[in-house]
Amino acid sequence: MDNDHFSDWKAGLREAARTLVFRGWLVLVVGLISATVTGVLVALQPTQFQAQAIISVGGGGSTDRAVALATSDRVAQEATQLSNQPLGSRDWQAHATVGAPGGGLVNLLVVLPDGGRAMSVASSWGKALVEVLRDLETDQAGSPAAEPQIVSLPTHATQVSSQWGLKVLTSGILGLFIGLVGLLTIGTANPSGTRRA
Repeated sequence: MDNDHFSDWKAGLREAARTLVFRGWLVLVVGLISATVTGVLVALQPTQFQAQAIISVGGGGSTDRAVALATSDRVAQEATQLSNQPLGSRDWQAHATVGAPGGGLVNLLVVLPDGGRAMSVASSWGKALVEVLRDLETDQAGSPAAEPQIVSLPTHATQVSSQWGLKVLTSGILGLFIGLVGLLTIGTANPSGTRRA
């Protein structure tokens, strides 16, 4: 009984190999199509630029509170006044990332299709956040002990990498896998290779 099971398994493997040899080009075509479509879509994406401002929350400040304030309407209104550009809190949420790496610092990262605008928005955003934090510290303590301050404002914007090669390679491998599964499924459903009426 075990011998019959082994011979069935061996025959199935032989049939799968035969299908792969005679129709293997289908696997390559699916992989190439997948990689080509991904390459075209990645190439059509607009170039993005990022600019970063780093803010220190001060001695008594909380980075959690500063991160929450960074995307608030109050900071957006202050940034709009500083930059003379309409910047709503939704603009920040759509194009910005706020992080607190530790040490009382807050990173403000802006990604936009225009490098100059990314720098301008990051600078305005950083200045606005510092002003709002200073106002809050002054309101609570009468005078700020260790004032929030700007550690750095962007002097340039850097182009964001699209990781084109990695995306195309991943898509090609997935396409090859899908083609292989599809081919073996077809070969298993019709092992003799004859057409069904």
